Amino acid sequence: MRAPLQIIRKNWYINFKKDESIQMFLISVKADGVGLHLNGADYVYIVAL
Repeated sequence: MRAPLQIIRKNWYINFKKDESIQMFLISVKADGVGLHLNGADYVYIVAL
């Protein structure tokens, strides 16, 4: 059984917050409105292609 996408995203975020060796977290601007927040970021770069 596959984990719901919300749980997967939450685990990615938790790993990003806890593991200081992870310095970059890439997301798509199309992910807007689906529960991704940038409150753990020191810097945010927005690139539209």
